Amino acid sequence: MDDRGNDLAGTFGSAGHEMARLIDRKDWSHHPLGKMESWPPLLRSLLNTILGNRFPMLIYWGPELYCFYNDAFRPSLGNDGKHPGILGATANEAFAEAWGTMQPRFGRVLSTGESFWHEDELVPILRNGRIEDVYWTYSYSPAKDGSGQVVGILVTCLETTEKVAALAQSRSNEDLIRSIVHQAPVAVAVFNGPDHVVEIANERALEIWGRERNAVEGRPILEVLPELKEQGFGKFLGDALAGIPYYATELPVHFQHDLETVTAYLNFTFEPLVGPDGAYEAVMAVGSDVTETVLAKQRAESGEARFRLLADSMPQFVWTGKPDGELNYFNQAVSDYSGIPASELNAQGWLEIVHPDEREANMRMWTEAITSGKDFLFEHRFRRKDGEYRWQLSRARPLRDKEGKIHLWVGTSTDIQTMKEQEQEKNFLIGMAGHEMRNPLSTLRSCVDLLQIEGKDDMETEQRQILDMMGRQLEKLTRLLSDLVDVSTLKQGTLELDLSHFNVTEVVRNVVDEMRRNHPDRIFNMEGCAQAPVHADRYRIAQVLGNLLGNAVKYSAKGKEVGVACELGPDTVLISVADHGVGVPKSEQELIFQRFYRVKNKERATHIDGFGIGLYLVADIVKRHGGQMAVESEEGKGSIFSFTLPLAV
Repeated sequence: MDDRGNDLAGTFGSAGHEMARLIDRKDWSHHPLGKMESWPPLLRSLLNTILGNRFPMLIYWGPELYCFYNDAFRPSLGNDGKHPGILGATANEAFAEAWGTMQPRFGRVLSTGESFWHEDELVPILRNGRIEDVYWTYSYSPAKDGSGQVVGILVTCLETTEKVAALAQSRSNEDLIRSIVHQAPVAVAVFNGPDHVVEIANERALEIWGRERNAVEGRPILEVLPELKEQGFGKFLGDALAGIPYYATELPVHFQHDLETVTAYLNFTFEPLVGPDGAYEAVMAVGSDVTETVLAKQRAESGEARFRLLADSMPQFVWTGKPDGELNYFNQAVSDYSGIPASELNAQGWLEIVHPDEREANMRMWTEAITSGKDFLFEHRFRRKDGEYRWQLSRARPLRDKEGKIHLWVGTSTDIQTMKEQEQEKNFLIGMAGHEMRNPLSTLRSCVDLLQIEGKDDMETEQRQILDMMGRQLEKLTRLLSDLVDVSTLKQGTLELDLSHFNVTEVVRNVVDEMRRNHPDRIFNMEGCAQAPVHADRYRIAQVLGNLLGNAVKYSAKGKEVGVACELGPDTVLISVADHGVGVPKSEQELIFQRFYRVKNKERATHIDGFGIGLYLVADIVKRHGGQMAVESEEGKGSIFSFTLPLAV
């Protein structure tokens, strides 16, 4: 057994302590301190003090500062490191890696004999096989002998690495939270404690409050903004701090900005925040300024109220619809006319006043308008409260926001019963006049033809020219009269179709050949399908194509090509006529198929005659055959008019 001197563990009453056993078993005979029995009583006393203490403690003894430590300090040395090798080593040997930090501290105690302490100081040490950043809170106290000479240093210490790391993480988290708060797209503020002291407020919150940051943070919010106390915010904050959240939507809040009172409409919440001990300790406010939205809504509501007041005073029917087409308002005139209270004229109830014969078409046209976003225009009959139906012309236009999105449909319905009756009378008179005038015109035409044939050789050149002019004018008058009679027949619903099966391509070829004979100065090109069987009225289809080809000739210069194409589809045949004429403005392309409509074009108006009924007539004929008319055109570059016919089964 090594020479251990006295059994220190037994002597100092520290049995069971690891460091007491290690000191006892170490061979001190070759150590500068010598055997334990020769150690000074003060060293023995200090060792007796630290070895049984549960607080981490060390002793650095003598001028060389030989190191002793207790069991409580042992964990701070890590595993497979300094322990137990530094027992009895000098301080600079034991902690060479930290000596640069420790030496000034030791020198201060040894030279002044004064104690000092330091909190959370970084003293890196070698442990666990590497240099680790270790933080300490410690005190250095001088150990003096009987003469007052400093013979050692007593160190009481506590490793605070985890605490410092936690604080650093907390500060990092706090910095992150502050960064998030300041970058938040909404106003955010945190109020601490019962006085609701402003801990943090981002720029958006300061803008709403009308205050600078240095005048707000660190002060109670109700002291900074006393006007809020008068508006009940003290209770809102108090409830939130007690764990009862507060929510507000479009709440008007009055702020004092210098000498001006400013009203802001706010959406915000007061949420309680829980502290580490589980108690509510702060309130987070999150909100947004919706003043512009609220004021815009108020203006809209005010405008809507004025609109309804005006509409209810009008004798004309006025109604509105949502973007999806659901009707949501009818003015008083509708209720007065129908006898149905406004409360009952809901999204579908209005159909009850529409004549049954027009309901299906009414809904189809309305759905098409809603889907396309185009204006709604429809003629239908409304039932009056006495049971009589009267014709109405209904129009509706979509109102759009700045982005072009529909937010409202506004419609009117105008009584056209008298106009309808007058139109029926006019159509009847036109029909009668047309029939009565056909015989005289036919006679005149025959006379002109006879004179041109039999009297040709006896006439002077000027007389022949006059006769030719009479023939052209009679032909034009006959054609116009025929169109008027057809229109009259259409409006009266008496136009009958003589349906038969035939190859429409033959009709197209015949019409094109006739146009070539009548207009030898024009080029007519025809291409497309050879066989296109249809079940239709041969005369009327020829009339449609003749009208389109006639327009192509009228609205394009001499020498320009006119193209006729025939294209077969799965169920239809498409026939188109293309010219290189003046074209139709885009704004008028949907209007040219209306009766008596003529395009507002200077070039057209100066040399083209007609009543504007040709396209209306052919469009109606095509529609009666189950087909559709269409136009593609660009001003100055020409037009393509086309129509479809169902193929015969």
